Amino acid sequence: MAPKARDNAYVEKRKEGPSLQKILKQEDEKTKFLKDLVKRVDEVEVEAARLKLDLNEQRNLRIRYQKDVEALSKQISEYQEGVRNNSYVAVLIDGDGAIFHEAFLETPAQGAPEACRRLNENIKDHLKSTGGREDLPVLARVYADLDNLANAIHQSGIVDNKEKVSKFFEHFTNSRAEFEFINVGFGKENADCKMKKMLDHYYTDPRCERIYFVGCHDGGYSHVLKEHLNNRDQPKTRIFLVETTPAAYLFKWLDFEKLSFGDVFRKEPLPRRDSPFFHIAASRVGSNRASDREIMPKEGPACPPSPSTMVGSPILDAAVPVPVKKMLPIRLPPSHASSASNDGFPPAIRQPAKSAKYIYFNKNGARVDPEMDELSQQAKDSYMEKYNALKSADTKQKVFCNSWYLNGQCRWAEDCEKVHDVELTEEELLVHGEKVRSSLCYNGVKCEDFDCMLSHHCPEGQNCRRKYKCKFITKKDGNLHYDDASMKIVFCLRERTSGRPIKLKLDS
Repeated sequence: MAPKARDNAYVEKRKEGPSLQKILKQEDEKTKFLKDLVKRVDEVEVEAARLKLDLNEQRNLRIRYQKDVEALSKQISEYQEGVRNNSYVAVLIDGDGAIFHEAFLETPAQGAPEACRRLNENIKDHLKSTGGREDLPVLARVYADLDNLANAIHQSGIVDNKEKVSKFFEHFTNSRAEFEFINVGFGKENADCKMKKMLDHYYTDPRCERIYFVGCHDGGYSHVLKEHLNNRDQPKTRIFLVETTPAAYLFKWLDFEKLSFGDVFRKEPLPRRDSPFFHIAASRVGSNRASDREIMPKEGPACPPSPSTMVGSPILDAAVPVPVKKMLPIRLPPSHASSASNDGFPPAIRQPAKSAKYIYFNKNGARVDPEMDELSQQAKDSYMEKYNALKSADTKQKVFCNSWYLNGQCRWAEDCEKVHDVELTEEELLVHGEKVRSSLCYNGVKCEDFDCMLSHHCPEGQNCRRKYKCKFITKKDGNLHYDDASMKIVFCLRERTSGRPIKLKLDS
């Protein structure tokens, strides 16, 4: 190659290579990058040091928190243990309406301790049967106006001296340290106010595991009890209602369990001497006075039924009647209208049937109702004539009183808005009972009400024409259309004049 051409090529090559300015610029950028990198490293080291301090601080806080949690857990355990060791059961009794049996009132020195013992045992038995703690102390409080209560009991003819009532409650308070009578003094709402306040007090006390509320005779309590149903801490497992006289109508809609301590409290209200019903009630009490005064009445078998309707019992040496094919309500005497008061209303309390009452159950523990006889068309027609006459009458009383016609007594007396004074023959009573039996008992198949007039399974059984639309197919108890096996009776309950019913197993 010629020298000139070689020089030109070299010049061209120099033109293609980096210039000095570019090299210097690149060096500056490298220097700046290194400085930034060193600066970032310094910042990261500072941040790391700060995070290390934070970590140490958090570790120390966690240790402190753990210690605090352990201390609080220990305090909570000690508190829970203290609550458990000091837990109790509260019994609130409205003494103005819940009346102790006359057997206790007649002999205060012996009757009051026995009443306390029975009340305590009833509570313990219920705790045991429902999985509660049997070792819990029972705190019972009776609230009443002593002067008016003593006068009412004396005027009813139960005691011959009203001082016995004062003595009874004096012995009641002294019999047990946990039992107490509080005289609220004169005033219609005094006992009610105390009961409502103490109900709220015990309900908010975490040491109070259960409350037995003995005040179902007064419908006014239903409102305060209804408020507790809306609470979130399962009020139905803490509040239990105890019926003495039949519960007021408003309690029907409260979804609390209802109990009955029939061996402690009277089931009927006190009659008054100035009441048109007093003489009938007094004669009734007088007829049973000798047995009622026994503190521990002896249970004997009822008048034995005919041999064809008996089976042996492995529990008692008494015959137990098997239900015959008939549902006989309590018969009204033909002259019952003549025993009415001056205003034409029949007395609310009548002589009860003397034979023992039974409730029958199948192998599943479901109540079995007695079968009903076929009724004559004539009886049905005559009943419907009287029934339709009520419907067309220009009065507010449009229906027969079930309690009066089928059980022989009405707790509402002259305040009842249903008919009592229309004469029904025995067959017409059976027709009315059959009509009532078309309704499902709201207590379900476990009902233990000896006077229950409703049905606990479909009366038509497997032959029901309504099929799946029948109201005896329930969410609670399932299909209540019994077959022959479900209608077979395995055991029964026998009512006692005092104390819990007796359970009798039946031979197959």
